[in-house]
Amino acid sequence: MAREAFASGTTAMGPDVNDPFEILGVRRDRARKIAPEDLRAAFRQRAKEAHPDKGGDADSFQRLKKAFDDALAELSATVAAKGSAPQYDWRRGRTAENARPAPKTTTSTPRERPSAPVPRRDQKVSSRTSHRGTNLEAPRLVLSGCAVDGASSPVVSVATSPGGNFVATASLGGGVRLFDSRTGVMLGAYTRECKAAKASSSRSGMVRGAVGVWFGPCGMPLVAAFADGSLAAWRINCDESRHLRSPVELLGHTHRVTAACFADSNVLCTASADSTARVWNLAEMWNSREVTSVELVGHDGALTCCAVSSGGDGLPKLLATCDARGAFCVWSMGSDFKKLYRVRWNAGGCERSNAGGFDDGIVKCLWMPRSNDSEYLATAHVMPQHNSSRVLVWRVPPRDAHGRKGRDITGYAREFPGKGRELPGRITDMVLAAQPTTKSVSSKRDSGSSDEDSSDDDDDGFLKDGVLVLSGSGGWIRGTTCMDGKTMSPLWSLTDEHSTLGSMHAVHRVAVAPSGARFASGGEDGTVRVWDSEDATAMGTFGHVSENRGRVWSIAWSEDESFLLVGYAGGTAALWNVPIEMR
Repeated sequence: MAREAFASGTTAMGPDVNDPFEILGVRRDRARKIAPEDLRAAFRQRAKEAHPDKGGDADSFQRLKKAFDDALAELSATVAAKGSAPQYDWRRGRTAENARPAPKTTTSTPRERPSAPVPRRDQKVSSRTSHRGTNLEAPRLVLSGCAVDGASSPVVSVATSPGGNFVATASLGGGVRLFDSRTGVMLGAYTRECKAAKASSSRSGMVRGAVGVWFGPCGMPLVAAFADGSLAAWRINCDESRHLRSPVELLGHTHRVTAACFADSNVLCTASADSTARVWNLAEMWNSREVTSVELVGHDGALTCCAVSSGGDGLPKLLATCDARGAFCVWSMGSDFKKLYRVRWNAGGCERSNAGGFDDGIVKCLWMPRSNDSEYLATAHVMPQHNSSRVLVWRVPPRDAHGRKGRDITGYAREFPGKGRELPGRITDMVLAAQPTTKSVSSKRDSGSSDEDSSDDDDDGFLKDGVLVLSGSGGWIRGTTCMDGKTMSPLWSLTDEHSTLGSMHAVHRVAVAPSGARFASGGEDGTVRVWDSEDATAMGTFGHVSENRGRVWSIAWSEDESFLLVGYAGGTAALWNVPIEMR
């Protein structure tokens, strides 16, 4: 009933069907008493019915999303006016002319956020200069074809080919699109309807479109994932295959593929919400229309991410798979794909017997730089009950000459932000960037570091050649590294960089350039910002909040860092040239 009201505008939502508070189901007479968290909770509740993945449609969800943004803006304007009548007019999409001016700020008090986002820094961690970098207002190319039947659909995944000749997009309504990166011409398109099972019940519904797209390390194949768990692959080195008409089907998963990564040019690893992972031999697609896979079973919850280590010492690479119930498995990428470790952890620091009692869900994982003979796995944990997150780093014991595992993993070796502390909100992305200089690290020693909490004390030299970049739903971006092999310490912190009208909005994506020297971030305001990985100096901004492209869903760098490919919630993708001074 609520879903129909979103789409048709009936009076089921209240006296004014266009009022954002009525659409969210929040009484307007309580608007001055509620907090932004209440609006987010109401939005999440309604999104369970309106989202296309939950049986709704794109129009309903976009209407709900706009109502959420308008309600947040009005609430922020009300707070800025110190309890006076709301100054934000959601009908006009702007603040009324008689709004009170922002109070004057001094150097000793936090500065009021302006109506348009302006980069600033968290002075508690490190000082920043006033340089804001280059601002680019218009992209070089706007890629179309991401809408079906006139309705826009979010571009949830983008990818650039090695060499940068091709770019691909995946959208919930528009399927897979392949473009020439030089001209913007669409070379091929592939869309189909999938019968996707709902996670909360045995019912199923028809979902059109793709949920992910990836290029192989050598530029081929192009792989796309769909809502029903199936995958499709194309050999785009052939002119005929670039039309995306006759894909090679990769069948095996029974639910949505949540993550994918390449172990090498012909080996693809996928994680799925059906609680399994698969390893595909894509070399078979060159000679036949069928591709075989090895199923990896060891989880009792939906898988959320996977990552392959760099390997070394002549031993097989390691594959890590993580699930939404706080467990991860480590597999050997040898011929037998043996499961070496399985670890389940939660906020209490121990394993529980109650299968439904875990409050730590792993949302991201990645392999850290090797240290001596050991490898390290970082996992990002989200605790919904506390609306907080943290990062744990696990030392994987060295293997013998035959690839057999050593002793078991008994506990995590590192923790961020530190013992007894948590990051506010949900971690939305986690990537590994470049090496900080000795000057950069030493200058941050007095800025504060996390308390040591280690259950594995016989390792050293960890994370001296990397910066871990985290983004969160609380509007923050954090950079951290490890000093002296003992503690994870903050290098820098950014706050509210993607906020609008004083509202703290989520940062949804961070993407590291191939060189690792810089990274890009995108969030609710629809802009993409580029930062120096070492000290988070602002290098440039792509886009403006007034362009109404919608929030940033996905970001990808070209191999030579000459352009950025960005997917937006409004149903478009844009290719932005990166100026030489930013490379």
